[in-house]
Amino acid sequence: MKNMIRMWGIAALLAVIGFSMAGCSSPTGGGSSGKTFTVTFDSGNGSAVPPQTVKNGGKVTEPQNVTRSGGYTLAGWYQDAEFTNQWDFATDIVTANITLYAKWNQTAAGTPELPGTVTISAAGNSFTINTELTATYSGNEPVTYQWKKDETNVGTNSNKYTPTAAGSYTVTVSAAGYNPKTSAAVTVTASGGVSDIPIANAEISIVAPVNGTAPHTTATGTGEFTIGDGVVVAFR
Repeated sequence: MKNMIRMWGIAALLAVIGFSMAGCSSPTGGGSSGKTFTVTFDSGNGSAVPPQTVKNGGKVTEPQNVTRSGGYTLAGWYQDAEFTNQWDFATDIVTANITLYAKWNQTAAGTPELPGTVTISAAGNSFTINTELTATYSGNEPVTYQWKKDETNVGTNSNKYTPTAAGSYTVTVSAAGYNPKTSAAVTVTASGGVSDIPIANAEISIVAPVNGTAPHTTATGTGEFTIGDGVVVAFR
């Protein structure tokens, strides 16, 4: 009887050990097998590519229809910005967060930007009518000049221009083999910074005599009137 009890005890113990071992070996979703990583794409002035979330040991899906303007074709994705280690989408796996860099080959010669800058200055920093404007180009290319007032051509072939009317002025410099470059706009005002500003349906009241008389006391609408000695008040 004692032997039978001892055997049942041993069997129960073995059963407990077996269940414990099975529980330890069963997957729980934790550990490295459940990790995910982020793959970021630097398209290098190409079209935007969204990041991908990839499981540990998984493969990256190769981005499709990535383009870059100016005559470029995609020459692969690399693990470094120096383009020394190309990523193989068929065999390489992800084990950490990574960034892949697009390498481009230029297949068609695009027109380069004109180097340097172009600015407009005025004597005494006074941007008023009848004050000469000077365009300064900082590059070394031989250039031509095109002045504009409110987007309308007003003067060419000189880096100087004297405005005779208030408005917004720019200058564009051009050189053979380059895209033209335009300065920032400057605002030219009437002398002293006073501009002629129309006022619709104005009402003007004269409360003191002019030269002893007050020919008009009020005026409304649009037009002008004389207050004496050839002085004209205009309103519009």
